This record gives sequence, C-alpha cells and structure tokens, in this order.
Amino acid sequence: MTATLLRIRNPRFAGLRLLQLGVLMAIAVLGFLWLGRDLPSSPWLDSDSQSYLQFSPVRPHGYPLFLAAYRCLFPDLAYLASFQLAAYIGAVLLLALAVERRTDSSLASAAVLLLTIAAADTAEFPSAVSDPLYAAASISGTAFLVFYGASRRGLWLFLATAGLGAALIVRAVGITLLLVLLLAVVAQRTYVQFRLVKTVAVCALPIVLLYSAAASSQLVHNGRFMLGNWGGMDVLGKVPLLSRLTPEISEFARLNGLIVEMQPARTKLARLNPLLEALTARQYYEYLRWYVMMPEFERNWPAWRDADDYDRGQLAARIALTYIAEDWAGFLRRTAIDLAGLWTMPRWLTESECARANEAMARLGELPFLTAFAQTEDGQKEFYKVIPDPGDPAKTWVFRSIVISFWMLSLGLAGMLVSRYRDAVVGSAPDLIFIVLAVHAIYLTTALMEGVHERYIMPTWPLLVAGPILSVGLLSRAGRKA
Repeated sequence: MTATLLRIRNPRFAGLRLLQLGVLMAIAVLGFLWLGRDLPSSPWLDSDSQSYLQFSPVRPHGYPLFLAAYRCLFPDLAYLASFQLAAYIGAVLLLALAVERRTDSSLASAAVLLLTIAAADTAEFPSAVSDPLYAAASISGTAFLVFYGASRRGLWLFLATAGLGAALIVRAVGITLLLVLLLAVVAQRTYVQFRLVKTVAVCALPIVLLYSAAASSQLVHNGRFMLGNWGGMDVLGKVPLLSRLTPEISEFARLNGLIVEMQPARTKLARLNPLLEALTARQYYEYLRWYVMMPEFERNWPAWRDADDYDRGQLAARIALTYIAEDWAGFLRRTAIDLAGLWTMPRWLTESECARANEAMARLGELPFLTAFAQTEDGQKEFYKVIPDPGDPAKTWVFRSIVISFWMLSLGLAGMLVSRYRDAVVGSAPDLIFIVLAVHAIYLTTALMEGVHERYIMPTWPLLVAGPILSVGLLSRAGRKA
C-alpha cells in the first residue's frame, strides 16, 4: 500500500519517496501539535453533544455510533478532542499524498498540507460534536477519489464512496457530496460507454451498507428506519425575515404576527451592505428561532407541544415551506446574501474591518429584538455577537487568497467545459470536477438551510486548498509530458 501511495516503481527512487513521506508526516505531526496545543483532555459537552450521546432522532447516527464505540475504550470520553484532531490531520495528510501521486509534485502535496493547517478552524474540535468526524470522512473520500483519478482502479472509487458515505451518516449534508461524486464519475465518457453498471454497483455498495447501519440504529433507538431530520428546524429561522404573510386559514400560519413585527428590522437590514446584512441576519435566524418561535409554539400549539424532536422538525419544515411558497423571491434573496457572506467569511475580520462594521451598526440604530438581547448574558457570548471580535489577520488573508484562487479555478474549469476541451477535462479529471462542484454545492446548501455559519463550511477548507493546487499540478504535469 505504501508503494502504491508513493508511486514507487523504481527501487532507486524508493529512498527519495520515503524521505518525501517522512517530511509530510513531520509537517502533519507539527501541525497536530500546534493546532492541538490547547485542546482539553475531556471534551466539552453542550446540548448538541447530549443529543448525540442520547441517539436523538434528528441526528444521523454515524457519530452517536462512533461515540458509543469510543466509550468502550474511554467511558468518560477522555482524549476525544485529540482523537478527532488526529483523524482530521490524518485525512488531510492522505489528501496531500493523493495530490502528490496525481501531480508527481512533492511541492504540491506540501503546499496542500501547510496551507490547510495554516488556516484550519478547530473551534469545534474540543466539543463532542460531529463536525470533526464529518470533515475527516469527507476529506478522506476526496483523497481516495484523487487516487482514483491517477489510476482509474475500482478499489479507489470504492474507498472514495465509502468515505463520502461515512460523511453522509455523520451529517445529512453528506448526501450533497455523494450526488456530486456520482455526477463526476458517471460523466466520464469511457465509463458511460463501457462500465456504467459496474461503476454504479461499486458506488452503491458502501452507501447501502453504511446507510442501512445508521438507519437500523434509528430503528432500534427511535422506531423509525431513516437517516435523521433534514433541516426543517434550521431553515425555520429565515422565515421572519420574509415579507409576505400566509392566509390565516392555514394550520401552519403561525408566524404572521412575527413577520409584521419584523418589518422595521427588514427595512434596516436593506440599508446595510451585503456583508453586514448577512452577519445581522445570521443572528436573527438564531435568536428568533430559539428565543421567540420555539417558546411560542410550546405555549400555544398543542401539536408542537406533544411532538418529539423528529416530529417537531417535520412541523418546522411545513411552516417554512408554507411561508417560502408565499415569498420565494424573498427567500432566494436571503439565500444569495448568505451565500455571498459565506464566500467572504464575514466572521473572520481584521481589527480595522471590525471597527468599521461596528461604526456602521451604530449608525443603523436600534434593531428589534437584537439590541435588547445583546445586553443579556447569552447575548454577550461570541456566538451571538452581530460583529465578532477580530480574528488572526494572517489566517484571514490566507483564507481570502485561497478563495480567490478557487474562484479562478471554478471559472476556468467552467470555461473549459463549454469549449472544445470539454471531453478531455470530463474524461481525465473527475477528481478536479468533484472538488469544484462539491465545494460550491456545500456552500449553496449551507446558504439555503442555515446562514453565514463558518462551522458548516470549514470541513471543505482542505478541498478549497487542494483544488487550485491540483489544477496547477495537472497542467504542469501535462506540460512536462508534452
């Protein structure tokens, strides 16, 4: 396996290849020590953690099953944070090795590893939440797909599907990655013509096995053979920022009064630039959902009061869909603002940018609900601040530079797909197509369902880094062979 990963074909170069592996492993170890320098020995347990530990019906059961297995070794979950970070770094190392194998460039692999570590966001790693394991699974699946791009061996495709299938049973958004994988692989002309059935079978087997395991856990614990809830509670927070009411005759017309009350807020949001509008809307989504809507439903809606968490998610989805159908243009605008916000990472700001943002918010004046909430103990927490504290400027600029590079790659790839080079790109670079489409799909899904939450897009950070580097490496390799 080591020889395959390092592409050792000539024994004379075995020493050099092993030296390159040693350098990459040393970088990975140093990155682990740096990123993990402040990790606690025991994980932080919050309400999300409890839902995983209790096999909640709204959570995919991949992570709860992992925690159950981990507790067989460490009943108190000791060293979980370090284990999660190690899994993440190991997956990034695997991706770096895949890029080296694909491009024949040790510099490319080192760049992937170094840049990923330089701007990695490990805020969720100290907690018992699914984000780190989801990131490790999705990154590993991508790495195996890059290996598949280099060799076209079915084993790599099977492992890629298994990795992305594991991401699916950890977080439901993983379905997006699987759909993109299927599109990228089936689009290859040779497989469409000669091996389509075999390809679908290779992709389907690990997905079926993993999904069945997670759904069976749901059946055992909650009486339903399913993956989990699909985001009704998440998108509900956006409804009060829409502007059209639903006829009162509808059972789900539960937010008309709140929408009317939010009119001054919508007027003020429209006066902000898109960056600040996305930041402010994010806090409205969270505050209104947990501090206004949920208590109101609990008091005045018997169906909600009597439902379990899964059924509440279904009711929330029905409410959201009812209002979105009335104001789909407003919902699309909200999604566009949030999508732009995700790409600019508005919660990673320099000190001067924070100062200007605070000045703009001060000129805006009092905001319904949020101004009063900001004076409370919860409102003072970093998570609920409209304008976050300044971050590390070096990390911020690394992220922004990579985003620019990734957009250049995206536009360049789109141009090639509509040119005479389309067949060559589709046939030879399914891994690169997957990386580009997967990142855009995850960003779009997050904008549709959530808002400018950096935690939901940061698992794609290694892919964001690897895409431009892989493309340059492939072009350089093609030039050397020409």
